Amino acid sequence: MKPIFSLLVFLLPGFLAAQSGRGPEALRVYPLNIAEHTTTITFPANIVDVDVGSISVLVAVFDQAANILKVKSNQPEFTPTSLHVVTDDGQLWIYEVYYNAANPDIGLDMGTFNPQQASLHRFSLDRALASANPVGYQRYLDESPTLANFKGSSMTAQTIRDLTKEARMQRRRMRHIGIEKQGIKLYVTNILVKKDVMFFQLRIRNRSHIEYEIESFTLLVKDKNKSKKTSYQEKTIEPLVRMDELTLIEGHTSRTVAFPIEKLTVSDDKKILIQIFEKQGGRHLEIPIYNDDLLESSTFDNAR
Repeated sequence: MKPIFSLLVFLLPGFLAAQSGRGPEALRVYPLNIAEHTTTITFPANIVDVDVGSISVLVAVFDQAANILKVKSNQPEFTPTSLHVVTDDGQLWIYEVYYNAANPDIGLDMGTFNPQQASLHRFSLDRALASANPVGYQRYLDESPTLANFKGSSMTAQTIRDLTKEARMQRRRMRHIGIEKQGIKLYVTNILVKKDVMFFQLRIRNRSHIEYEIESFTLLVKDKNKSKKTSYQEKTIEPLVRMDELTLIEGHTSRTVAFPIEKLTVSDDKKILIQIFEKQGGRHLEIPIYNDDLLESSTFDNAR
């Protein structure tokens, strides 16, 4: 009888704490009703990252207002899903998204939103997703944005944005990293470091008459040599803040851009790849950057 009694003594405090609500504090989950028309959500701070649990839900940040998110469904009806938004004031906003063509939300202002109108629960939606698809749910957790990832820098998001603008205006210090293909030239003109952030300055020149429309821009860390007999690894590097969106380089024009990442170096058997793919075209560009190039990084002309 003593072993059973001991087990009850061990479990009872946790059970009572759960019943009395003294367990971990539940994060607030807001209900969001959408349809095929756009719903806007205005946040009290700029958006850093967005993750949605279903391809049936489309999201986009306004180009001229980084604190406004556009959300809509791309199909009639979908299974309820989740939406996570991280803002640069350190807040994580969680939504339970429903398809509701009869009464969709037109616009929400989270600065004045009444929390008493929101549904509060302890991730009942996430538990349902985990039960339905454990493998997919774990991948979703692994790939979801976290505040810790963004806080890889000791600087605030606004400071990083300001420095990124400065990085774009810094004078050129590198001339040996670049590639030209069918009239399109891409080259790294500077790599700058400030505290724990590294800034890449790129210049793209279109020497042809045909405009260069960019479909995607990617930064990867990959193994330097890939053998058919051995596996290799690659890791995507995400910018700390979204700036200088590359979309179009018109004929006989050029553009200088900059983007910030967490400061890094790579081992001798790895390289960084900057990749740009042309939309509906074949002028894809790829530049390798090695550790020796990173070690040539410089500081800003006007140090803060």
